[in-house]
Amino acid sequence: MTNLQEKQRQRYLVLSKLYELTDGEPVRRIEADELREATGLTEVTFHDAVQYLRGEGLLKTSNLVLELTHEGLVEYERSLEKPDVPTEHFPVQVIQQFNAPVGAVQTGTHATANVVQNIGSSAGMVLELLAQLRRDIETTLPPAEQVEALELVEGIEEEARSEKPRTTRVKAFLKGLGNFALSTASNALATAIAQQFGLPPH
Repeated sequence: MTNLQEKQRQRYLVLSKLYELTDGEPVRRIEADELREATGLTEVTFHDAVQYLRGEGLLKTSNLVLELTHEGLVEYERSLEKPDVPTEHFPVQVIQQFNAPVGAVQTGTHATANVVQNIGSSAGMVLELLAQLRRDIETTLPPAEQVEALELVEGIEEEARSEKPRTTRVKAFLKGLGNFALSTASNALATAIAQQFGLPPH
């Protein structure tokens, strides 16, 4: 990874953790020290990343407190919905590396790959994606369908929190979600979740 890519990765990490800690709500504020600890970055590296993100209007700072801007929210959620498409500030390599581990990237109509993957290292990302999926289901599906769809989401959450997730169950839950008329955003999130478990798109 080049020095520029490493800086972009650090910036994306800060934006991601800010989104995670604020639950994607621009009105919520997080102390800078708390966010830095969540990223694991040094003070200098963290400061540089924050300065860049503030300069680009992706976050705001005030008295050692940070908050996500609407622009930052849109930028980050766009990267989740389309991890194979660069955003205004981050290239695909950075987005995919952070959202990984993905066992394999397949190209071509008949391409195949065998994937073995441990979800433990990316459980936080899966839970973050599931939280977004839950919110989208609650706002887009009819009330009569929400209960069953959310039960499937809870099943995936249970596996994500497990030390040894059962991918067969996750696959079944995702397949069940595929029976609902999910929004484009929900489908993108479900696909990203499947990738985190090393599964093909539902």
